[in-house]
Amino acid sequence: MNTAEEVRQLKTCEGWRLYREGAKDGRVMCLSLHPHNIGRPKAAKHLDDALRYILGHDGVWAITADDLSNIANYYD
Repeated sequence: MNTAEEVRQLKTCEGWRLYREGAKDGRVMCLSLHPHNIGRPKAAKHLDDALRYILGHDGVWAITADDLSNIANYYD
């Protein structure tokens, strides 16, 4: 089991990699969060830190799975 700090580091690195790879075409980073794992104050703080870092880059935006599905259906 990863600690909250390890998850923060992993998600931060994953976000940075996708940001670089997505410079020419879009990328999607899916975060699947279970309340048992993320519902603890310490874990929530690390998630906040990772999201603040990832969303702090130009051109990065947050979207729900439903909204993403609507966008994909728009282009079908």
